Amino acid sequence: MKLVLACLAVLFLASVLARPGKSKKQSAGDAFEDAGITEFLNIQAPTNWLKVKYGSIEVKRGNDIYPGDTIEQPTITFDQADPDTYYAWFLLDPNYNNYSAKDKKPYKASLYALYVNIKNMNINAADALAKYLCPNPRPGTGEHYYVHLLWEQQEKIDVSSCDMPE
Repeated sequence: MKLVLACLAVLFLASVLARPGKSKKQSAGDAFEDAGITEFLNIQAPTNWLKVKYGSIEVKRGNDIYPGDTIEQPTITFDQADPDTYYAWFLLDPNYNNYSAKDKKPYKASLYALYVNIKNMNINAADALAKYLCPNPRPGTGEHYYVHLLWEQQEKIDVSSCDMPE
């Protein structure tokens, strides 16, 4: 699968209230770079934002969303989506153990969703290789970045030989 676009919505799940004065980035690429996600995932910075909503809560650049708000699978929209193209959607926590570089410990990532063969941004009709699990930061690990990525597929992926989750 070739990465043609990587659109993100970064959200923070924390057990603390939103802090005033957070800086909002002008572009998805700047936000990706500033958060260290491009380096950690070894991918290029995206040029477009993916729109993500948990119920009535829209994920914005770095807003706090609480775990209880993410129980149901989010709604994903991408204004630039081509109706004749297949997409893959990933949701991950790139630093599940919440280490920093100074800790000199290996990072661990957690995958919370992986859907392929998404057409017309209809995730419910896509093939789930990893069904949505609501993000669940471990107690005492602070804030987490949850990254939604949308990748353009070159063609439909044959999942007939995969063990599909029920």
